[in-house]
Amino acid sequence: RALLHLGLPKNEDAEAGRSGNETSPLIEKPREVSLLHPVQWLRTLSQSYTWKLLAMVACTNHLLKGFVAGGGDEGLIGKPAEFLFGELGVSAGRLQALKAVAIIPFALKPLVALLSDAFPIAGYHKLPYVVIFTILSFGALMTLGLGLAVSEAAVVTALFLAF
Repeated sequence: RALLHLGLPKNEDAEAGRSGNETSPLIEKPREVSLLHPVQWLRTLSQSYTWKLLAMVACTNHLLKGFVAGGGDEGLIGKPAEFLFGELGVSAGRLQALKAVAIIPFALKPLVALLSDAFPIAGYHKLPYVVIFTILSFGALMTLGLGLAVSEAAVVTALFLAF
């Protein structure tokens, strides 16, 4: 009777102890989409997500990760790092070890994601971390660009923060 008072429809089957006979599901089953039909796949993708989200995902995955951090011949950061270390007179073997240390943040991304989920800043989980790491990366790249990193440790630290 409380349901009637709230304006909700009365379920006579439930009151009589009979099980309901639902003919239409609450959630539609997604259509099967194959990558063999790319036009249909793109149409379904654009109906499911906004173009802004799809553009952001494409840019972050292909432009930033590909070109900047490792596309082509080690990206826009990798190859200049070799010249920076070469200017410091670093041997080839040591160069590879230092570059491996400098790109550790790529391997630490899942850890940073867990950290941001576990410890929100001002109620936000991702945004403050993105801003903080962007500022650190910008500062590190400015240090490299202005020639302020003049030792191996400074270059490795700057590259570590840039990634």
